[in-house]
This record gives sequence, C-alpha cells and structure tokens, in this order.
Amino acid sequence: ESSPSVQQWYQPNQPATVQDTADVDVFEISLLGDCNETETTNTTSTAAFDSFNNNPLMKQSSQKERKMRYIDTIHGVIELPNIIFQIINTEFFQRLRNLKQLGASSYVFPGTTHTRFEHSIGVCHLIDKFLSILERNSSIKVDAFHRKCVMIAGLLHDVGHGPFSHMWDQFVHQRRYKYWNHEDSSCDITRHIFAKHDIKLSSNFQEHSNGIEIIVAMIIGNLDTLKKYLTKDQMYLSEIVNNKFCFIDVDKWDYILRDSYYLNNVISIPKGFERVFAGARVTKTPDGITHISYHLDDYHLVHELFENRSNLHGRCYQHPEIIGIEHLLVKAFLSAEDSGFVFQGVKLSEAHMHPEVYQYLDDSIIQIITICNDARLKESQDYLRRVRTRDLYPIVGMSSQGFEIPSSNGLAGQFISKERKIPTANDTMPVNLILHDDNGEIAKKPSELYPKYILYYTKQVNPAVLNEAKLLQK
Repeated sequence: ESSPSVQQWYQPNQPATVQDTADVDVFEISLLGDCNETETTNTTSTAAFDSFNNNPLMKQSSQKERKMRYIDTIHGVIELPNIIFQIINTEFFQRLRNLKQLGASSYVFPGTTHTRFEHSIGVCHLIDKFLSILERNSSIKVDAFHRKCVMIAGLLHDVGHGPFSHMWDQFVHQRRYKYWNHEDSSCDITRHIFAKHDIKLSSNFQEHSNGIEIIVAMIIGNLDTLKKYLTKDQMYLSEIVNNKFCFIDVDKWDYILRDSYYLNNVISIPKGFERVFAGARVTKTPDGITHISYHLDDYHLVHELFENRSNLHGRCYQHPEIIGIEHLLVKAFLSAEDSGFVFQGVKLSEAHMHPEVYQYLDDSIIQIITICNDARLKESQDYLRRVRTRDLYPIVGMSSQGFEIPSSNGLAGQFISKERKIPTANDTMPVNLILHDDNGEIAKKPSELYPKYILYYTKQVNPAVLNEAKLLQK
C-alpha cells in the first residue's frame, strides 16, 4: 500500500487557514503527526480549493505553481518545487520516515531518533541554498534543469539505505554481496521511481533521459559518467552531492548539523564550519575544468569540518556500545535468514535487488521477526531480546594494538574483537582542495593550519604595496 499523500493526510477536523498576502491568497494545509509540511497553491477560499482539487484540468495546469513548504528542525521553513514534492510523496521516499539516521545509536543516545527522511530533505534544501551562494559569489547562473537534477540527487542519495542505515551494509556484506553498498540501491530505486511514477525532468525525452543519468552519477559520485553529460564549465556540479574530488559536500553539511543537534549535551560540535560553504565559488583550473573552491581564510574551517566528522564517529557513530549492539542485530538477521525467514518472499540479504519489496523493509523488521510465531526463529529472537533488555556484550578492554586471544585455553570462542576505523581530521583533509583569495584567484594551500609568522604593514593601505608583500612569503 502506498504511503499517504498530502491530500490523504488532511482531515476535516483540522481546520485549514487562509493567509492573506499582498499579491495572492495562499491556502495552507497543516499536516498531522510528526511531519510539519504544508502545501501552497493559488486560490482564495476553502470552497475554491475543493473545486480546484476536483477539477482534473485545473489540477494538471497548476503543477508548475505548486510548492511544498516543509518546517525543518534544523533549517526552519523551506520551500521545494513541485517535482521534489512528487518524489517525496512516493512510497519509496516515504519509507525513509522509518529509517533512523543513526541506526542503532538511539539504544545508547535516546535522543537520536531523527530519520533519513528529514536528512534527505535537508540536503535537498541546502543544495538549493549552496547553488545560490555559488551564483552570487561567482557571477554565474545555474540553469533550471541542472539545478533540478542536483537537488533530486541530494534528495535521493540515501533512498537505498537498509534498516538501521550503515549496519545493514555489514549484514549484506556477510552474505554473497560483499561489494554492495546503499548508493547502488539508491541508483536503482531512483530509476524505478521515475519509471513507475512517470515523473518527467523535461518534456524532451533525450533531456529527461540524460537528467536521470546525471542524477544517478551524482549519487554514486561517478565522474567518468558525469563528464559525458556535463560540459567543463558545469563539472563543478559533480562536487555538491557526493564529492569524490575533495570530499567537501552538502551531505556532510546537513548531517553534521543535524546529528550534533540531536546529540546535544553528549558532544559539542562547533557550527563555524558552515562559513566554508558561504565563501565558496566556482573556479576554473588551467585544464579548463571548473571546480568549487573555498576561501583561503576558511582553510582552518575546512579542518574543523573534518574534525567535527571525526568527533561524531568517535563519540557516536562508532561508540563501543553501539558497535556491540549492531553486532547483535547482524547476528539476529543472519540467524533469521539461515532459519528460512523471508520477507515478502525474498531473502533479507537480497531484498535490495527488488525495489517493490525493499520499499517495505525498514527498522520495523526487528518487530516483525520478534512477533513471528515460528520456532525456527528462536535464536534470532533471542539476539533481539538481548538488545531490547540491554543484555549486551560487556566491554572488557580497548587497545590501539589489537588483541591476541590464545586458542589453547578455550577462551577463543568467548570473545569477539571489533575494529573501529575512525577518520581523523588530519588523515581526511582533502588533498585536491582548491583555495581562492579575495580576488577569486587560485591561492596556494597553507603548509600548516595556523601559520607561525605574521607580517603587518605599518603605513596607510596601498594595494600595490600589499600585493608586492604577498610575494615575500617563503
């Protein structure tokens, strides 16, 4: 059954409100539940709205005028175009409401119950905002078609995640599909959404087809494909959703802000890194290809961005207790599958290959297994019971060198060792980072984060002299 649309969620006992504006009357529907969304369209009264909705010709002709208004915890009130609204209302995207952004972390940090749904909409919004920043700082214009493609890529970049987000990748990898990742499924589902719901990027068939290829390539970060569909002047668009060039992208912008908000009082994350994006511009390198460059003065903020990411990994994403819980969950799913459990007639580890099945697979899978009246699932249900009742593996030690457990004394089967791979800021600082100065010219990357020597000019400001002074740097 498809997820409810905006119209289906509206109920008569929730009175609609009419807001008068200087130019046009805006009809606003407030939705129920956790989703604070509103739909706006041009009309003047409730009766007029009902008449409008019942007229298929009017409904069809109004598609370009409608916008979705979404009230987000992090970004406030945001508006998205109609095609985004169409994709959000598909059953595949609505599934993200039931996928926690941080997987099993809510078992340790109860406040981290936010979902992939809100994160994906946040990324889509920030892409629109970031493109406007690039337009302003670079005196360029992003055409409507490519703006739409990048925003949709951001919206759908996580639609392929399985239950409990990245934990599901671990489960699938322990079967035959060790090279699968959620981005592969995001691409498959993206194609499926456009085909099933007949959503058009353009009235021109070739442009529509090219747009889908651009979106899919942006999700997975396939630069070779993007070079076929984007000109050299447009290649900077490849560095917004999944940046394989210097790894600074809008996905990180949103999840660092969002995750740190819900981890308030657990970890303090500086928000200054956002200024990195505010100072960005489009820069053309000597080979004629455009890239997104960042201001020289914001170099320390780039480091702060990756430092924030490292802290989130160390304090939350790869928290020792969370890793232990994820291990129990993976064992529960492996055991269930080995016992013959299937979901909609498909093995759990193969559900990602069937979009029409995958659309129903979310975090509720643990409840489905738990209440299943099948004696063969006893072992799987016991693993889930241990998670539910906090009967977790005790942590007996942590080491930077690893552990050697002698097999001769019979202890080998009583311990498990898990390796954490926490990305440090110094190790993940982008090598290909392009910086620019106040004039928009490519600038040399500093050899250190905070330079040791400072040079001052003691006379009245003289631009010519100041430019000469830059040459004095060793």
